[in-house]
Amino acid sequence: MGSDLTSMVREARPEDASALAGLCIEVWLHTYCRPGIPSNFADYALATYSKANLACLIQDPDAHLLVETVDYPDAKQEGLRGLLHWSDKISPPLDRCPAAEIVTLYVRDRHKGQGIGSALLSASYREMQEAGHRSAFLSVNAENVPAAAFYLHLGFEEIGETHFEIDGGRYRNLVLQKDFV
Repeated sequence: MGSDLTSMVREARPEDASALAGLCIEVWLHTYCRPGIPSNFADYALATYSKANLACLIQDPDAHLLVETVDYPDAKQEGLRGLLHWSDKISPPLDRCPAAEIVTLYVRDRHKGQGIGSALLSASYREMQEAGHRSAFLSVNAENVPAAAFYLHLGFEEIGETHFEIDGGRYRNLVLQKDFV
């Protein structure tokens, strides 16, 4: 994936909670707070992606979290560069959505274009197939043109729209679906 470091996709572990919190907050604020960081967006990110919340999510049997890691041989540790969270225990935004949702796909901005998102998606497709799913859906902010283009390039198709709401603000999201069987 673009370096001499050893990388892999694996299931998230309880000890990943702090690194996941950092990764999620970084990606969320970078993606959704372009002109500046408003307090309500910061509050949302800090509350949603707290270490405690992510530790609970990792332990939740209905949540499936995959991470992409890279080993730092000299430091004898690994670092997280990407996360994919999928679930089949959700309320879909549209009646025609399949049962499996890709809830979150986050890759650190500095690591985009290295195949990390594609590797996480491929691993999630295998897990979803093993769970009996033939397709999945996701929602992407309509203004996040690079992310929408990424998904469309990988074979997702737009099937409708929904909205993300925060403090009375409504933000249009595209609902995309992919058949992987």
